[in-house]
Amino acid sequence: MTPEPGPSPTATPVDFVAKPQVPLGDIPPGGTVPSGWIKGDCPYISTEDAAQAEGNHIYLTTVSKSKPTACRFYFYSDPYNAVLEILPTTFATATEAHNAMVLTAKASPVPSSISSYPNFMPGVDLISFQTQMYAPDKGKDWAAVFAKGKTMVLVRTQQNNVSEDARHVARLVVGKF
Repeated sequence: MTPEPGPSPTATPVDFVAKPQVPLGDIPPGGTVPSGWIKGDCPYISTEDAAQAEGNHIYLTTVSKSKPTACRFYFYSDPYNAVLEILPTTFATATEAHNAMVLTAKASPVPSSISSYPNFMPGVDLISFQTQMYAPDKGKDWAAVFAKGKTMVLVRTQQNNVSEDARHVARLVVGKF
């Protein structure tokens, strides 16, 4: 059951600035993985489960060399674009992670898309919003961001028609944080 959106999220200032989300590049078969990334398995979700939850066939999974590990999943056909990204960030306190979650959502290019889901999972709040993932979608791809303890996790999808996919992926990975 999906919780109903709560009131608009609020945050107190922290030393965190939400970076504008930009489209990710394509990686065709035989193409070069971006610097700082390697081909590998995502530690939070299998490629098969990611494909099913996000709604696209995936041919390539990459993971960041940085910690905590970020994951990207790429579409199986031309243009071989990223269709899902899971990007965790660790903070000094749970309050900072929560505030960063709010500020990340507020950076949405479509402010009216922001929906808050208090207690999305027990003790975990989530916010869904539209953002940039796939350039042709012009900033209308759906994302979800949650904070669990000292970790904020941003889940971006290439889906521009339904917000549920990002929340579904978040629901599947939240237990790994």
